[in-house]
Amino acid sequence: MSRPISYTPELAAVVLERLADGESLRHICLDADMPSERVVRWWDVQNTAGFAAQYARARKMGIDALMELALEDATAARKPEDVSGAKLAWDARRFHASRMYRERWGERLELAGDAAAPIMHSLIVQRLDQVRELPAGDAGEDPRRENQA
Repeated sequence: MSRPISYTPELAAVVLERLADGESLRHICLDADMPSERVVRWWDVQNTAGFAAQYARARKMGIDALMELALEDATAARKPEDVSGAKLAWDARRFHASRMYRERWGERLELAGDAAAPIMHSLIVQRLDQVRELPAGDAGEDPRRENQA
């Protein structure tokens, strides 16, 4: 039996369901009855029958599923000698999720201040012909401070 290459809603639904469950596209496409990765990516690029939006959503759902699994694995009771391996698996999954679904799992840098003191942006423009020259003073003194004694 040869691999399918033509888009069908039924085949697309299987691919999308498995992606949403957290399975990788590579792993899905290893099955003989599934299209190749290249074919599925082509459906996405060409937006065959609206596949692109469904694909993007399934990928996000899959990342959420992977992170739920990672959390279960990270919080499971284990022997002390298994902790370093569990931490490595957690870090790898978290890194992957932060790159694949940055809005939800990526690190955030918030520059908003707070409600009482929001961050303000201002731009001061001064024309050079309106700037007064400072009076010349001694080399070691700041002429702007001559009246502050």
